[in-house]
Amino acid sequence: MFHKPNGKCDIITVKNDYYVINSDAVNYLNIPLYFSMKDPAFLKQDNIERIHLITEDKEDIIPLSIKEINFLKEIKDNDEIYYQYDLKVAIDLVIDSLTIYDDIYLEIEYVNSVSIKLLIGSISIYNYKSNNELQYTNLKGIVKSYNQTKMLQCVAVKLNTNDDIKIIDIRALNNKVNINMEDSVVINNIDLSNMKLEDYVETDYNIIGNSTHNRSFDISDEDYLLIYLKYDKYIEMTCCGFITFSYKTLSFK
Repeated sequence: MFHKPNGKCDIITVKNDYYVINSDAVNYLNIPLYFSMKDPAFLKQDNIERIHLITEDKEDIIPLSIKEINFLKEIKDNDEIYYQYDLKVAIDLVIDSLTIYDDIYLEIEYVNSVSIKLLIGSISIYNYKSNNELQYTNLKGIVKSYNQTKMLQCVAVKLNTNDDIKIIDIRALNNKVNINMEDSVVINNIDLSNMKLEDYVETDYNIIGNSTHNRSFDISDEDYLLIYLKYDKYIEMTCCGFITFSYKTLSFK
Protein backbone atom coordinates (compact mmCIF):
# COMPACT_ATOMS: atom_id res chain seq x y z
CA MET A 1 0.00 0.00 0.00
CA PHE A 2 2.78 2.43 0.88
CA HIS A 3 5.47 1.37 -1.65
CA LYS A 4 6.63 -1.64 0.40
CA PRO A 5 3.66 -4.02 0.86
CA ASN A 6 4.35 -7.06 3.00
CA GLY A 7 1.31 -9.04 1.90
CA LYS A 8 -2.35 -8.85 2.82
CA CYS A 9 -3.29 -7.08 6.08
CA ASP A 10 -6.71 -7.87 7.54
CA ILE A 11 -8.40 -5.24 9.74
CA ILE A 12 -11.28 -6.01 12.10
CA THR A 13 -13.00 -4.28 14.98
CA VAL A 14 -15.93 -4.88 17.34
CA LYS A 15 -19.24 -3.04 17.52
CA ASN A 16 -19.54 -0.91 20.65
CA ASP A 17 -21.98 1.66 22.00
CA TYR A 18 -20.10 4.97 22.31
CA TYR A 19 -21.32 7.89 24.42
CA VAL A 20 -20.24 11.53 24.30
CA ILE A 21 -21.89 13.40 27.16
CA ASN A 22 -20.18 16.80 27.09
CA SER A 23 -19.94 17.73 23.44
CA ASP A 24 -18.80 21.27 24.25
CA ALA A 25 -15.65 19.97 25.98
CA VAL A 26 -12.75 17.84 24.78
CA ASN A 27 -14.07 14.32 24.29
CA TYR A 28 -12.06 11.24 23.51
CA LEU A 29 -13.12 7.95 22.00
CA ASN A 30 -11.04 4.81 22.38
CA ILE A 31 -11.66 2.61 19.36
CA PRO A 32 -10.22 -0.93 19.33
CA LEU A 33 -8.65 -2.04 16.05
CA TYR A 34 -7.20 -5.45 15.25
CA PHE A 35 -4.61 -6.01 12.52
CA SER A 36 -3.20 -9.25 11.16
CA MET A 37 0.14 -7.45 10.81
CA LYS A 38 2.08 -5.75 13.60
CA ASP A 39 2.96 -2.06 13.17
CA PRO A 40 1.04 -1.77 9.89
CA ALA A 41 1.37 1.23 7.59
CA PHE A 42 -2.34 1.87 8.16
CA LEU A 43 -1.54 3.23 11.63
CA LYS A 44 1.42 5.45 10.81
CA GLN A 45 0.20 9.01 11.31
CA ASP A 46 2.39 10.35 8.49
CA ASN A 47 0.31 8.22 6.11
CA ILE A 48 -3.07 9.48 7.38
CA GLU A 49 -4.64 12.48 5.64
CA ARG A 50 -7.98 12.68 7.45
CA ILE A 51 -10.01 10.68 9.97
CA HIS A 52 -13.68 11.02 10.82
CA LEU A 53 -16.91 9.28 11.76
CA ILE A 54 -19.51 9.00 9.02
CA THR A 55 -22.96 7.57 8.42
CA GLU A 56 -23.27 4.89 5.77
CA ASP A 57 -24.44 7.36 3.12
CA LYS A 58 -21.87 9.96 4.26
CA GLU A 59 -24.73 12.40 4.90
CA ASP A 60 -23.27 13.31 8.30
CA ILE A 61 -19.56 13.62 9.00
CA ILE A 62 -17.98 14.06 12.45
CA PRO A 63 -14.32 15.15 12.14
CA LEU A 64 -11.76 13.57 14.44
CA SER A 65 -8.15 14.14 15.36
CA ILE A 66 -5.77 11.42 16.48
CA LYS A 67 -4.35 11.77 19.99
CA GLU A 68 -2.66 8.42 20.53
CA ILE A 69 -2.24 5.04 18.88
CA ASN A 70 -1.07 2.35 21.29
CA PHE A 71 -0.33 -1.31 20.82
CA LEU A 72 -2.11 -3.36 23.49
CA LYS A 73 -1.62 -7.07 22.99
CA GLU A 74 -1.50 -10.02 20.66
CA ILE A 75 -4.64 -12.14 20.48
CA LYS A 76 -5.69 -15.34 18.73
CA ASP A 77 -9.01 -15.63 16.89
CA ASN A 78 -9.96 -18.85 15.08
CA ASP A 79 -6.30 -19.84 14.82
CA GLU A 80 -5.45 -16.42 13.37
CA ILE A 81 -3.08 -14.01 15.11
CA TYR A 82 -4.17 -10.38 15.46
CA TYR A 83 -2.51 -7.38 17.04
CA GLN A 84 -4.81 -5.14 19.08
CA TYR A 85 -4.35 -1.38 18.98
CA ASP A 86 -6.14 1.36 20.86
CA LEU A 87 -6.96 4.31 18.61
CA LYS A 88 -7.62 7.36 20.80
CA VAL A 89 -9.33 10.19 18.92
CA ALA A 90 -10.89 13.53 19.85
CA ILE A 91 -14.17 14.80 18.42
CA ASP A 92 -13.58 18.11 16.66
CA LEU A 93 -17.21 19.18 16.53
CA VAL A 94 -19.76 20.55 19.02
CA ILE A 95 -23.27 19.09 18.74
CA ASP A 96 -25.78 20.84 20.99
CA SER A 97 -28.86 18.66 20.49
CA LEU A 98 -29.26 15.00 21.39
CA THR A 99 -27.92 13.04 18.41
CA ILE A 100 -27.93 9.25 18.11
CA TYR A 101 -26.49 7.23 15.24
CA ASP A 102 -27.37 3.54 15.31
CA ASP A 103 -24.64 2.70 12.80
CA ILE A 104 -21.53 4.84 12.71
CA TYR A 105 -18.43 4.16 10.63
CA LEU A 106 -14.80 5.06 11.18
CA GLU A 107 -13.26 6.26 7.93
CA ILE A 108 -9.54 6.85 7.57
CA GLU A 109 -8.27 8.56 4.43
CA TYR A 110 -4.62 8.21 3.49
CA VAL A 111 -2.19 10.44 1.62
CA ASN A 112 -2.18 8.06 -1.35
CA SER A 113 -5.98 8.52 -1.81
CA VAL A 114 -6.75 5.07 -0.36
CA SER A 115 -9.33 4.91 2.44
CA ILE A 116 -10.76 2.30 4.84
CA LYS A 117 -14.24 2.30 6.33
CA LEU A 118 -15.15 0.23 9.41
CA LEU A 119 -18.48 -0.12 11.19
CA ILE A 120 -17.66 0.49 14.86
CA GLY A 121 -21.19 0.44 16.36
CA SER A 122 -23.45 3.23 17.57
CA ILE A 123 -22.76 6.65 19.07
CA SER A 124 -24.87 8.98 21.21
CA ILE A 125 -23.87 12.62 21.58
CA TYR A 126 -25.48 14.94 24.11
CA ASN A 127 -24.38 18.34 25.38
CA TYR A 128 -25.02 17.78 29.08
CA LYS A 129 -25.74 20.71 31.36
CA SER A 130 -25.57 20.09 35.12
CA ASN A 131 -28.89 20.24 36.95
CA ASN A 132 -28.46 21.61 40.45
CA GLU A 133 -32.15 21.06 41.25
CA LEU A 134 -32.20 17.32 40.62
CA GLN A 135 -29.37 14.88 41.29
CA TYR A 136 -28.98 11.19 42.05
CA THR A 137 -27.02 9.42 44.76
CA ASN A 138 -27.78 5.79 43.88
CA LEU A 139 -28.12 4.12 40.49
CA LYS A 140 -28.65 0.39 40.06
CA GLY A 141 -29.54 -1.65 37.00
CA ILE A 142 -31.80 -4.68 37.46
CA VAL A 143 -30.89 -7.47 35.03
CA LYS A 144 -33.08 -10.50 34.31
CA SER A 145 -32.92 -13.36 31.84
CA TYR A 146 -35.42 -13.31 29.00
CA ASN A 147 -35.39 -15.94 26.26
CA GLN A 148 -31.90 -17.03 27.47
CA THR A 149 -30.68 -13.44 27.14
CA LYS A 150 -29.59 -11.30 30.08
CA MET A 151 -31.34 -7.96 29.66
CA LEU A 152 -31.54 -4.73 31.62
CA GLN A 153 -35.14 -4.78 32.86
CA CYS A 154 -35.23 -1.55 34.82
CA VAL A 155 -33.03 1.03 36.49
CA ALA A 156 -33.54 2.11 40.11
CA VAL A 157 -32.50 5.70 40.77
CA LYS A 158 -32.43 7.46 44.15
CA LEU A 159 -33.08 11.15 43.55
CA ASN A 160 -32.14 14.15 45.64
CA THR A 161 -33.77 17.55 45.34
CA ASN A 162 -34.24 20.59 47.55
CA ASP A 163 -37.72 21.21 46.12
CA ASP A 164 -40.47 19.06 44.72
CA ILE A 165 -39.74 18.25 41.07
CA LYS A 166 -41.97 16.99 38.28
CA ILE A 167 -40.25 14.70 35.75
CA ILE A 168 -42.06 15.05 32.45
CA ASP A 169 -39.94 12.83 30.22
CA ILE A 170 -37.04 10.36 30.26
CA ARG A 171 -35.07 9.42 27.15
CA ALA A 172 -32.53 6.70 26.57
CA LEU A 173 -29.21 7.49 24.90
CA ASN A 174 -29.57 4.38 22.78
CA ASN A 175 -32.17 3.55 20.12
CA LYS A 176 -32.06 -0.14 21.05
CA VAL A 177 -34.16 0.52 24.15
CA ASN A 178 -37.19 2.64 25.04
CA ILE A 179 -38.39 4.08 28.34
CA ASN A 180 -41.74 2.72 29.51
CA MET A 181 -43.12 5.66 31.50
CA GLU A 182 -46.47 3.93 32.04
CA ASP A 183 -45.02 1.11 34.17
CA SER A 184 -42.29 3.16 35.83
CA VAL A 185 -43.05 4.07 39.43
CA VAL A 186 -41.93 6.33 42.29
CA ILE A 187 -41.36 4.62 45.65
CA ASN A 188 -41.04 6.54 48.90
CA ASN A 189 -39.22 5.44 52.02
CA ILE A 190 -37.41 2.36 50.73
CA ASP A 191 -35.80 0.48 53.61
CA LEU A 192 -32.84 -1.34 52.10
CA SER A 193 -31.92 -2.83 55.48
CA ASN A 194 -34.88 -5.22 55.20
CA MET A 195 -35.41 -5.50 51.43
CA LYS A 196 -33.33 -5.45 48.27
CA LEU A 197 -34.07 -3.09 45.41
CA GLU A 198 -34.85 -6.16 43.29
CA ASP A 199 -37.75 -6.97 45.65
CA TYR A 200 -39.57 -3.83 44.49
CA VAL A 201 -39.33 -4.78 40.81
CA GLU A 202 -42.24 -6.36 39.00
CA THR A 203 -41.42 -10.05 38.52
CA ASP A 204 -43.70 -10.80 35.52
CA TYR A 205 -42.80 -7.70 33.53
CA ASN A 206 -42.99 -8.12 29.73
CA ILE A 207 -39.82 -6.53 28.41
CA ILE A 208 -40.74 -6.83 24.69
CA GLY A 209 -43.29 -4.42 23.25
CA ASN A 210 -44.21 -0.78 22.77
CA SER A 211 -43.33 1.92 25.29
CA THR A 212 -45.60 4.71 26.51
CA HIS A 213 -44.66 8.26 27.53
CA ASN A 214 -47.99 9.81 28.53
CA ARG A 215 -47.11 10.12 32.20
CA SER A 216 -45.14 12.35 34.57
CA PHE A 217 -43.72 11.83 38.07
CA ASP A 218 -43.76 14.03 41.16
CA ILE A 219 -40.41 13.61 42.92
CA SER A 220 -39.47 14.56 46.47
CA ASP A 221 -36.09 14.31 48.15
CA GLU A 222 -34.72 10.74 48.53
CA ASP A 223 -37.47 9.17 46.42
CA TYR A 224 -36.60 6.14 44.30
CA LEU A 225 -37.68 6.03 40.67
CA LEU A 226 -37.91 2.61 39.04
CA ILE A 227 -37.47 3.17 35.30
CA TYR A 228 -38.82 0.24 33.29
CA LEU A 229 -37.49 -0.47 29.81
CA LYS A 230 -38.98 -1.89 26.62
CA TYR A 231 -37.20 -3.53 23.69
CA ASP A 232 -38.18 -4.54 20.16
CA LYS A 233 -36.20 -7.77 20.40
CA TYR A 234 -34.08 -9.76 22.85
CA ILE A 235 -30.65 -8.12 22.96
CA GLU A 236 -27.83 -7.45 25.40
CA MET A 237 -26.44 -3.96 26.01
CA THR A 238 -23.11 -3.24 27.66
CA CYS A 239 -24.25 0.16 28.95
CA CYS A 240 -26.87 2.82 28.43
CA GLY A 241 -27.35 6.43 29.50
CA PHE A 242 -30.55 8.34 30.29
CA ILE A 243 -31.70 11.96 30.18
CA THR A 244 -34.46 13.29 32.45
CA PHE A 245 -36.51 16.37 31.66
CA SER A 246 -38.03 18.08 34.68
CA TYR A 247 -39.17 21.34 36.23
CA LYS A 248 -39.71 22.63 39.74
CA THR A 249 -43.25 22.43 41.09
CA LEU A 250 -44.73 25.36 42.99
CA SER A 251 -46.84 25.11 46.12
CA PHE A 252 -49.01 27.89 47.53
CA LYS A 253 -50.07 28.32 51.15
